[in-house]
Amino acid sequence: MLGPLAWLLVALLSTTLALLLYTAALSSPQTFQTLGGQALTT
Repeated sequence: MLGPLAWLLVALLSTTLALLLYTAALSSPQTFQTLGGQALTT
């Protein structure tokens, strides 16, 4: 019972985090560009 429940919780958290990051990137493309550049350089 705990197994599937934990997986569901993790999936929910990951999706919410992804949505938050997506909206943040959309609201501020400049910061997203700088982050992308840093990720590409490192």
